[in-house]
Amino acid sequence: MNLKEFVSGPRPLWMRDALCREYADVTWFPTSGLCGDSDAPESVCSRCLVRSECLAYALENRIDYGIWGGMTAPGRRRVLAERDGRPLWRRPGRTHAVHGTDARG
Repeated sequence: MNLKEFVSGPRPLWMRDALCREYADVTWFPTSGLCGDSDAPESVCSRCLVRSECLAYALENRIDYGIWGGMTAPGRRRVLAERDGRPLWRRPGRTHAVHGTDARG
């Protein structure tokens, strides 16, 4: 789902109960993909009653922008890759653990 589809489409009912609606000063849709002050969204999301619905919505619709359910777009991409059984992209020469051993990827 792209931003244009989200803005023009119908909104789920749970969104009316989202705590983020009360925090217009928090950067929910950072332009760089990463939030400058990641503590602010995390703090709000951690207290939100519909956090799980929010995250599920973003994952189900593969929304690749903004903070949803307390998770950034890169975090959601990792969750989706793990769920889909896809390997994560790794920079050449970067070491990561594979079944208890180090491997270059």
